[in-house]
Amino acid sequence: MLSVRFLLRFAGMAVVILQARLLHPADFGIFAMSMSVVGLADVLCNFQVGTVLIRMEDPSDDHLHTAFTLGLLRGLLVAAVLILTAPLTALLVNSPETAAVIAAMSVLPLIDSLRSARMILYERDIDFSRENVTRLVQAVGTWVATIALAYIYQNYWALVGGVIAGRAAGVLLSYGLAPVLPRMTLRHARALFGFSGWMMGAAVINYICERAETLILARVLGMRSLGIYEMGYNLSATVVFEISDIFIRVLYPGFSRQAGDIEKLRLSFAESQAIIFDVVLPFGVGLALVAPELVVVLTGERWLGIVPVISIIAPFLALFSLHRSFPALMMALNKPKVMAAQRAVMLGVRTPLLAAGAIWFRLIGFTVARAFDGLIDLCMSLAIIRRELSLSYSSMLVRLWLPLSAVTCMSIAVYGLGMYIARHDITLSTWALLIVKILCGVVVYTLTHVALWALSGRPKFGLEYRLMEMMRGRQHQQSADLS
Repeated sequence: MLSVRFLLRFAGMAVVILQARLLHPADFGIFAMSMSVVGLADVLCNFQVGTVLIRMEDPSDDHLHTAFTLGLLRGLLVAAVLILTAPLTALLVNSPETAAVIAAMSVLPLIDSLRSARMILYERDIDFSRENVTRLVQAVGTWVATIALAYIYQNYWALVGGVIAGRAAGVLLSYGLAPVLPRMTLRHARALFGFSGWMMGAAVINYICERAETLILARVLGMRSLGIYEMGYNLSATVVFEISDIFIRVLYPGFSRQAGDIEKLRLSFAESQAIIFDVVLPFGVGLALVAPELVVVLTGERWLGIVPVISIIAPFLALFSLHRSFPALMMALNKPKVMAAQRAVMLGVRTPLLAAGAIWFRLIGFTVARAFDGLIDLCMSLAIIRRELSLSYSSMLVRLWLPLSAVTCMSIAVYGLGMYIARHDITLSTWALLIVKILCGVVVYTLTHVALWALSGRPKFGLEYRLMEMMRGRQHQQSADLS
């Protein structure tokens, strides 16, 4: 599972980099704005039935057929809403091109609704092999179509055509991997809506909260600034969030099974946070440390404007990984109302904060405001987790001193290396300087982390302990096989 997801994400990053060399920031801005509108309409009509099916002990075929029917109705509704509101959206963001793009992308929710309903059962059983194959085929379809169209048109239509082709390929494959003959029925609609009502509300509020930045940037600073921010944010999030999401995706089913034992849930949550932070923090801070060289190497000087965005946002995204498991935890505890209320409060905080940053201090002010807003979100989430699990702040955060100390040493080493090279006029190509800095960061963080763990008495938690347990388990298994 890990290898496929890493392959998907980093191959996808390579395609985005190639797109950046062929297209302009404004193209990405138009596409990002259109995707946000499509996503909003989709989530407004998303009944969250997949989440309900995961929670069910033994969903029947009728449950699956009901889920498919609800999904198809949702897809048709979303497509109609998008087509009707596309001109108004284009007027709102002062971008006439956006209307045609949104209308074309209205087919995406409809395509997604045709996916095999049986795929969700494998996710329920924590079997992601079929999902990973589907994602791989979908990603390859998107990449091939996007690159081909980018060479032909060299504008935002390459991005639009690519995502449509990829989604269609994923849906077709889902029936090969999870065969089912869909049947239209609403027999279990009431049961599926029972839990999903609040989940749908939480998802709507969360999406608006997350994507409010797109509308603000497009309206205040224009499509070019939106494209620059989206590229910087996405490059950072690709590395930081994809790594954390590998863990998060497994946590919801695991949390759900431990929901009846609060003590086990406390221990599982605390250790998962420590392990995620051990892995994610050095990536986020490391991106900021090598941002100037990385941008030149990957995207060229046309995109140098994203360097400040990465330098500011990447470390904070790593810090925010501390509450990436918050939705999974709330769903496992059957607390969708709490999650919806928290996201509603954050929407009220985020919108004026981001707008003020963009109006007064342009793109840099907006990025700083986004980082500060994330800190508020983190504090609120930890406060709720503390209340729901009866955890103290010290018990949640005490295990984080080790990665924080190691990443501080890493930052000093990489920054000092850069200063040394500059002061002594050592001539290195951008590629060479990037590689040297990355190697320095990896070596210093790893050695410092392991040394501090050993000096603190080798506590029985965290990444090192779990890796040692895995190695011991394999050795015992090999010994048993030999005997």
